[in-house]
Amino acid sequence: MDFVGKPDINSTEVWNRSPYFIAFCLWVVPTLININKAFHIDDTFYLEVAKWIVDHPLKPMSGMVNWYNDPEPFSNANQPPLFFYMIAAWSRLSGTTEVAMHLLQSVFSYLCILFSYKVFRLVSREHAAVFTALFAFNPAFIVNQNMMTDIPLLAATLAFVYMLLVPGVRTEGRRYVWAALLVSAALMIKYTALPLVVVLIISIVVWKQYRQLFVVLIPVAVLVLWSVWNYYEFGSVHLLHRGGGIMWERIPVRVHSVLLCLGGTSFFSLIILFGLLPARRLATTAAVAATIALPLLAALVYSGKVGEPDAAAMLGGAFLVNGALLVVGVVYCFFRYQLAGSNRDGSGYPLAMMYWWVAAIASFVILLAPFVATRHLLLLLVPVLAIFAQMWGRVPEGMRKVIIGGTVLAGCVLGISDWQYADYYRRGAADIRAHTAAGSRVWGAGHWGWQWYCSQARCEPLGVTTSAIQDGDLLVMPKDVSRQDTHGLQMTRVGAYWYNPGIWSFFSVSRHAAMYATSPGDIPWEFSSKAIDTFVVYRIGKP
Repeated sequence: MDFVGKPDINSTEVWNRSPYFIAFCLWVVPTLININKAFHIDDTFYLEVAKWIVDHPLKPMSGMVNWYNDPEPFSNANQPPLFFYMIAAWSRLSGTTEVAMHLLQSVFSYLCILFSYKVFRLVSREHAAVFTALFAFNPAFIVNQNMMTDIPLLAATLAFVYMLLVPGVRTEGRRYVWAALLVSAALMIKYTALPLVVVLIISIVVWKQYRQLFVVLIPVAVLVLWSVWNYYEFGSVHLLHRGGGIMWERIPVRVHSVLLCLGGTSFFSLIILFGLLPARRLATTAAVAATIALPLLAALVYSGKVGEPDAAAMLGGAFLVNGALLVVGVVYCFFRYQLAGSNRDGSGYPLAMMYWWVAAIASFVILLAPFVATRHLLLLLVPVLAIFAQMWGRVPEGMRKVIIGGTVLAGCVLGISDWQYADYYRRGAADIRAHTAAGSRVWGAGHWGWQWYCSQARCEPLGVTTSAIQDGDLLVMPKDVSRQDTHGLQMTRVGAYWYNPGIWSFFSVSRHAAMYATSPGDIPWEFSSKAIDTFVVYRIGKP
């Protein structure tokens, strides 16, 4: 492979625009959408870990939380605790309100946008701001700004890649030490960063900086020290304690899910048509048809002309095709531009890094991730966009505006829809007392954000074998959240409540939380005129 144009360490061209101002402008809208978002999905777990760390900083994995049927140690979960320490420290200063916590997360969102712009500047100088906007308004980025580890992990990853590419580093030794430290931080946020160690090694070997291979010992040492800490804290190694491994029979399902996630959140795939199709008129016709089809289908479903199940099947097929188109586009660019050595503008090495990045992360997610979600694929957005930047010059001006506008619209609509999805359980928990008998003892079954807000409403989380449940107690349980197994309890349904759907929830991200766990049966989003969920009230004991 011909890596032409390694960045000139004396170059200052990458700074001829203000990255900080551009990042701020693009940061404002995603932050405003999420600033008062209810705690959602795994936020409750992470907040509980942080609360424990405040009082037990040397035993971060020893606290207990009910995340399945009964309280279990934090060490049973997947994530190391670096971001939890940050939440704990921030909460001591600001409390744990939604605004305070999302302000902390917004710092990492800003860093993601800033470093994505810097990476794009090294790959496609003239189009960096446009592609940063396509990243910042991507639905996967806006929706996933919860109190989970994925945005901080992405910030560390982008800073790592930028450090490997940036001109002006005084010495190669300093470059690789900083890169190794950033990888180490990423590993302590989420183990999904493990493929970045491979990217680090590849970078050193390709540039024949063999004397710098010692820096790989930095993340290795961090993992060893963390494992020793684990052993003394709870008697096993957390990284190995997670179980799992490669499940070969699940790979086709994971590939299918990856394509759905990518295809359901990537309006920018229209760029590929202008790279693949030989005639610009043909590409424009195909792009216009694809652009019109989505709002037309939405209108037909909203008016009742097309059934929601049929529309979901159509969307699932469209997402799958779109995801496959993205993969074809990456492969096409690899053979058309990279192997052909046609990157004679100084971008050969940065673009090569994008392919290593995509291959490493995609392989890890497909082979080792317990499930596939849009937040897992956030790590692929920037390199895929950087690869497609090579085809942007072939896109007509009018279609460029459509791609940018469509991305902004999709990101805002699905972001607001997810805000309402999260808020639904905040409202539902706040109204528990209005829908249960006065003076009754009330238990809450169900996890995610619902569990946090149930506790705020003085409704105790249910432990299947650990709670002192008595006949006559009430149990409130949403239908469509992860929850305890209550089949062993004698329960009589005594009521239910829900909230009417609206226009934003019509663009539904709430069916089985599919934006947060996508499978072939659950596409990332769909059209729905139904209520987001139903809260069912049961009385414990014989009727």
